[in-house]
Amino acid sequence: MNQLNLNNYKQEIADLYTRRSDKYDNSDWHWRIANRLVEYGQVNTGQQILDIATGTGHCAIAAAKLVGSSGKVIGIDIAPGMIAQSQKKANILGLNNLEFLLADAEDIDFPENHFERIFCASAFIWMSDLVKSLLLWRKFLKPGGILGIQAFAETAFVGGVITQNILKKYGISYLMSQPTGTVEKCQKLLQKASLELIEIKV
Repeated sequence: MNQLNLNNYKQEIADLYTRRSDKYDNSDWHWRIANRLVEYGQVNTGQQILDIATGTGHCAIAAAKLVGSSGKVIGIDIAPGMIAQSQKKANILGLNNLEFLLADAEDIDFPENHFERIFCASAFIWMSDLVKSLLLWRKFLKPGGILGIQAFAETAFVGGVITQNILKKYGISYLMSQPTGTVEKCQKLLQKASLELIEIKV
């Protein structure tokens, strides 16, 4: 598997999730989030799907079962351990319409107007530049396609909120929940990325 040339911030994320990859499926929480996102995304037979920060492939696998043999799903992740786990699951399930790639979601190159659906579950907040990421991904989306992102509420992680407040006192920026923690924040963020027909479900 090819190694990515990552900065320190992204390498830490890749290492963290590779360490977590063996036990990532012990909880069904990620699976439920992914299924809900794919359900909202109205995936149909024959579609081309991109799953960003696929983890152990929850969204990608759910989508691959829906698009059938005439469709194709690509799942990308920054962590080699996650990609290995995803591929193992796809092999066991015999999903030949599914491909997993080691890739940095903020530095990817796909054909423009290629995917009917693009998903990002549980990982959007890790992107270095949220608006820039959305603008990049939107280029790969076909006209009328759906970009579906799951974001966390401000109250989702009490420990994270406390950490954020402490770091703020020392002038350290910590992204969690700042741009995505409320419906209003999500609305503004998606509008900045020039997305249309925005729908936010809680």
